[in-house]
Amino acid sequence: MMKCLVLQTFIDKESGKGYYEGDTYESSDSKRVAFLVKEGFLGKPPNKAQEKKETAKNTKESEQKSSN
Repeated sequence: MMKCLVLQTFIDKESGKGYYEGDTYESSDSKRVAFLVKEGFLGKPPNKAQEKKETAKNTKESEQKSSN
């Protein structure tokens, strides 16, 4: 599943769901994501290494907050 930042408000014609600037768009359809990135609706999806790094960072921050 790919997650991308929404850069421009749009309604997904395939799902009918509205997305606003700053939302996260999730899809397993790489062609659909590529189209929306090309049209300027989405930011480029992070690569797998970057995504894992951010997940680990967020987990670490959550653990630190809960221990305080």
